[in-house]
Amino acid sequence: MHCMKIACFLCLCCAATAARADITYFTADSSVIYDSNIVRSELSRDIEDDFALEAGLTAARSFRLGDKSGLVVRGGAHVAKQFRFEDLSRLSLEAGASYRIQPMVGFTNPWIELALGVARLEYRDSRIRDGWVSNAGISVGKYFTDRIRATAGWSYELRNAEQGQVFDWHRNTVTLGVDFRLSENGTLYANGSRIYGDQVSSASVQVSNASNSPSPGLIFDPVTGTYITVNGNSVSNLSSISNASKAIARDTALDKNATNQYFAYRVGAITDVVEIGFNYAIKGNLALDFSLQYYNSDADGGLSYDGTNVRAGLLYRF
Repeated sequence: MHCMKIACFLCLCCAATAARADITYFTADSSVIYDSNIVRSELSRDIEDDFALEAGLTAARSFRLGDKSGLVVRGGAHVAKQFRFEDLSRLSLEAGASYRIQPMVGFTNPWIELALGVARLEYRDSRIRDGWVSNAGISVGKYFTDRIRATAGWSYELRNAEQGQVFDWHRNTVTLGVDFRLSENGTLYANGSRIYGDQVSSASVQVSNASNSPSPGLIFDPVTGTYITVNGNSVSNLSSISNASKAIARDTALDKNATNQYFAYRVGAITDVVEIGFNYAIKGNLALDFSLQYYNSDADGGLSYDGTNVRAGLLYRF
């Protein structure tokens, strides 16, 4: 899990003030999120949705480095409670820094930003997901008018899991974002990104009865019509999933009953994410934020998945 998108957005926006003053500020946020495909599965029989409640607090300190540049350092913690798949509930501890420079001072002149971040992930009961996520990136931004702002950037993400290799990944992401201030209180925003690198999906298989299984301990996949041999936390078969997978492991956090068992697998993929949102300042430093996100991933071996993510959040900066 990355740092909360909305909280990070506010912190990075405040980086523009770093060249003018040294300030400390806090951002508290809470959100309700709906994900239509939380398991990132391709097959309709495996697709599961879920609601989550997230809350967090981020502290940031900006430093004026000169007339043209500033630095922001931040740290925070976020918790997420899943309603259906409770074992995916999680705690994230985050830290990061961003450096922004505007080579030629002026409201509509572009700026350049460098960012580094790291997060510690702890799940309620999914050890294959516990671990560390680090990232680095560069972006450029510009105000075209007092209402329109655009940014473009690239980032690299590395994730290291403490158990197994399924959630060990690296990704390169290209992003483009536009903000349009509709009124004094309302801002419409749109973001698009393309992710090159590993993605993790999950698929279920049905445990075969001993009476019709060719060998005890085999699992029968009714889609491929093949029996799968379970060996510890790994699966070996000749299906398209195992052939395309870089790593595969039992995903007990998604199991709902004794006859269906989930396996998580990591594959190379290209993933597109499109988001549109609206931020409304209620008063002072209090704001509401609503967003709709669509994601689509085309992976190695002809595998693919898509889904939507809907978020409604409340943010308070002090």
